[in-house]
Amino acid sequence: MLTLGLVGCGKTKRAGRWSARDLYIGPLFRSSLRYAESHCDVVLILSALHGLVELHQELEDYDSALTQASRPDRERWGESVAAELLRRYDHETLSVTFLAGQGYIDPVVHAMSWQGPHWTAITPLAGLGVGQRLAWLRRAP
Repeated sequence: MLTLGLVGCGKTKRAGRWSARDLYIGPLFRSSLRYAESHCDVVLILSALHGLVELHQELEDYDSALTQASRPDRERWGESVAAELLRRYDHETLSVTFLAGQGYIDPVVHAMSWQGPHWTAITPLAGLGVGQRLAWLRRAP
């Protein structure tokens, strides 16, 4: 089984062009990335603007949040992310750990639901506020 960590992008970004892992600088993103890299085989970022992003992928700073998008736009975004996951991992048994806000998790999980039993979604931060997520990530082994 392949473990995939999907880390939600962050509002706080460096100005200019950076690798995705260095663009987002907020404490929640940094803590989520650390956790994902120590617990998952593969780590990708969920970006409101770019969808699924590789850690090394170069990005310009931007100001876009999925929570500000309309419901149909969020659904299309989730379908696009799920389609990219399917393209990359179609023949894998996949355990996907979401380290993101509910607004980023729900559209992807909903779109993934038709993938069948070989993909499992894990949401350890579900229902927690930002402070609670940070505390959970800091306590996690």
